[in-house]
Amino acid sequence: MNMTRSRWITCLALFFYGFGIVLGQKEAAVWYFGQYAGLDFSSGEPVALLDGLVNTVEGCDAYSDADGNLLFYTDGISVWDRNHQQMDGGNGLAGSPSTSQAAVVVPLPGSETIFYIFTPDDALAYAGGLAGSTPNGLNYSVVDMSRNGGLGAVVRRNVPLLASASENITAVRNQGDDFYWVVTHRRDRFFAYRLTASGLGPDPVVSLLGPDTRLPANFRGCAKISPDGTRLAIAHTIVEPGIESQLFLYDFDAGTGRVANPRALGGDLLFYGVEFSPDSSKLYATGTLIGGETSDLFLETEIVEILQFNLTTADIPASRYRVHRFERPIQGFIGGSIQLAVDRRIYHSMPGRELSVIRNPEAAGNACDFRPFDTNLGGPVATYGLPQFIQSYFE
Repeated sequence: MNMTRSRWITCLALFFYGFGIVLGQKEAAVWYFGQYAGLDFSSGEPVALLDGLVNTVEGCDAYSDADGNLLFYTDGISVWDRNHQQMDGGNGLAGSPSTSQAAVVVPLPGSETIFYIFTPDDALAYAGGLAGSTPNGLNYSVVDMSRNGGLGAVVRRNVPLLASASENITAVRNQGDDFYWVVTHRRDRFFAYRLTASGLGPDPVVSLLGPDTRLPANFRGCAKISPDGTRLAIAHTIVEPGIESQLFLYDFDAGTGRVANPRALGGDLLFYGVEFSPDSSKLYATGTLIGGETSDLFLETEIVEILQFNLTTADIPASRYRVHRFERPIQGFIGGSIQLAVDRRIYHSMPGRELSVIRNPEAAGNACDFRPFDTNLGGPVATYGLPQFIQSYFE
């Protein structure tokens, strides 16, 4: 009798623990991305949304409340409220439609109404690649959701942090002390900004370590901190003076903001997207083949691969497993973003009307259960980017 009761209590506790995890991730429940595409994960399965106004080539972000109700979303330039109207003051942010991770939204600790939108730089702007574009560096803007009857307003816009920066940015929460790290990269160093209840610290923690990406044209690719806050991965999409690439894994200290212990994981793909499994045991990366089949950056079609690395092994580079090579080539040279969702699956975006999905990302090898073009968007089109979120939401 006691054994039966003990098992029943254990099962009940595990049920409510899992239920609590799902509820705790609802801030990342609603996505808007691509060309008017959207997904709502509030029910546990992705449901297509057809009311979004994002029309962008790469990065974007969205933020919901703890119950999964949309608050606002952004492409790094405009901010739209939950009624899909441009938010008061929500225009002219210093982002770009051609930035790998164009924005990340981070709430002010201790506040239910104040949110920071961080917008990194655009590599193309340094070469005049976009009409009228100029380098903007790293900036932040502030949203106050208490304004306009709860629809919000951008009350500070484009506060400068770095005069020159890369296209990547990632954020994670320090659970013990209730603050966030917002981390970006430039050339051969990482900049970690600390957001506390008192606001954003003006002086970042700087970690100086290689490699040096040198030229602004190479300030591309995505970065992610693992959900448990112990690792950081970055993809360097290098195009000048020649096509090459670098995928690196680092240790991250969520207490100090320090990045350390660089490990090279490969350079044979033009790496772009990175993401960790919810338990932080696996790293996934996307890239296009370089050399041989795709020696020209601007061929009409490219071959995209998704790789997995097992972070629990002693020799992480040797654990490399090719999750999938897309037999259907795509236009362009970008491997596409990969992003964790509240259903604990990882989604992959390439131009088209569906997203691919890794259904069991914590499992090694083929057991990760990759499904190409599995999630239909109901008509709108995905591009190369997906919204990103505070990584600790998915632990």
